[in-house]
Amino acid sequence: MSLPNGPHPSLSPRRGPFHLPVLAPIWLLAFLLTAYSSAAQEESDAARLRQLSYMRLADRVDCSATTGSNLETRICWNLKFQRVDSILHVRWAHYLAEQTSDSLAAEARAYQEAWIGHRRRQSAGYAEGYRGHLLGIRYLASMVQLTEWRIQELEFYLEEEFGDH
Repeated sequence: MSLPNGPHPSLSPRRGPFHLPVLAPIWLLAFLLTAYSSAAQEESDAARLRQLSYMRLADRVDCSATTGSNLETRICWNLKFQRVDSILHVRWAHYLAEQTSDSLAAEARAYQEAWIGHRRRQSAGYAEGYRGHLLGIRYLASMVQLTEWRIQELEFYLEEEFGDH
């Protein structure tokens, strides 16, 4: 196949589909995406939930003394999720740093990514059938509980396998 300006670039012997300089940026990008995907997914839940429209009212709510409204309860659950998710992120980074081989680290990353999906699915299921603030409250309560359990799990492994916290 020829184009007006010569052969198609992918058919050029210098820029063929398996030419290293062409593939190097792709492999580098794939490596970087894999290395940071777990952290990015963890942060994406926090960022997504932090940016929900009702959270613009968060600075007006004192979670230690709410009136009991569903909006306040939802805001407080969201803020609690932000806290526990940031703790999870720190514990996860510590756990990942303790891995002694690339294959163990890759397995741990794959498990963490699957767990994040599990957390989302379980929380959605827990909130199913509810609407409005009650849906959000149940979803966030589940996200918090599952995240706290994951933190406990990571702390257990850090203590048992590596003797630290």
